[in-house]
Amino acid sequence: MSSARNTSRPCRPAWTQERFDHELAVTLGYAVDPSTTLAYTSALNSYLDFCRIHHFPIQLTSDTFAKYIVFMQTYIRPKSISSYLSGICNQLEHLYPEVRAVRKHPLVVRVLRGSHRRCGAPATRTEPLSREHLRFAADTLLPDSSFDDSLFLAQLLVGFYALMRTGELVVPDRRDLLNHSKLSMRHTVNISPDNITFSLPRHKADKTFQGDRIDGVPADRIQALGRWSSDTWKIYVRKHPALLNTFLLAK
Repeated sequence: MSSARNTSRPCRPAWTQERFDHELAVTLGYAVDPSTTLAYTSALNSYLDFCRIHHFPIQLTSDTFAKYIVFMQTYIRPKSISSYLSGICNQLEHLYPEVRAVRKHPLVVRVLRGSHRRCGAPATRTEPLSREHLRFAADTLLPDSSFDDSLFLAQLLVGFYALMRTGELVVPDRRDLLNHSKLSMRHTVNISPDNITFSLPRHKADKTFQGDRIDGVPADRIQALGRWSSDTWKIYVRKHPALLNTFLLAK
């Protein structure tokens, strides 16, 4: 007579509280990209310095946030303050769950709006790249002048026509921000007489680890290609010849 099969699941050992704390801390570190974490940490440090200098408690209140805004508007633009507040909320939310509600408090919203009107300045943007700029770069940086010049020219052309972020074309100077899983490999490159395509395995906004295939696309896919979560991308195509041509042909 054969013995009955044991169909029960294997017993998993219980974790200690220290193990839970460690795993939570590590996993929370993966919630945002390392480059974003660096910016958020800088914002948090500015808030901690503000509290230390003025002897305010670290626990967030609408009054403390409002005072932080009027203090920081002396040093940075109100638009940057909004980004700082987002970073502070991200870094302190696990300690103070109410931080998002404090950020949306009417006092904080009104003070930030007043800061924009009092200390804000018109948005200034550099002249967008055009094909004339590319021709000038190609004529100035001769392909055989140096490896660095040739590399820069290649990045300039690829970034222009593929709407890529600068960070997706270069290796970061800081070694702690280098992520080899984001690097495009040479074996993914496919060159034809009409275009060049390659694989971007991962990027900052990729939460599904699917990556992107970089090539020419119609206008209705520009937002997806650029990994934009809103219509903000439209301000960058005002004078982009390749994109304007795409829009005209689509009509």
